Amino acid sequence: MTDSNTSIVRAFLAAAAAGDRLAMARLAAPDLVVIEAESLPYAGRHVGLDAFLALVARVFGAWLDTRVAVERFIAEGD
Repeated sequence: MTDSNTSIVRAFLAAAAAGDRLAMARLAAPDLVVIEAESLPYAGRHVGLDAFLALVARVFGAWLDTRVAVERFIAEGD
């Protein structure tokens, strides 16, 4: 992860904490793929920005008190 990528991750997490789904979408790759465990209520492959935004809505709806605490970022080559 380069410093530039670290900045993107920080911005993405800040947008997530603020519930800013549009900012999250701007920071994500248009062809992103999220794979969620089968044990979760939103299990499966979520491909593309529309699927990602739908997933985010489901996650924030299911886990209203979700918080993310990052202890440190480690940047390495891509």
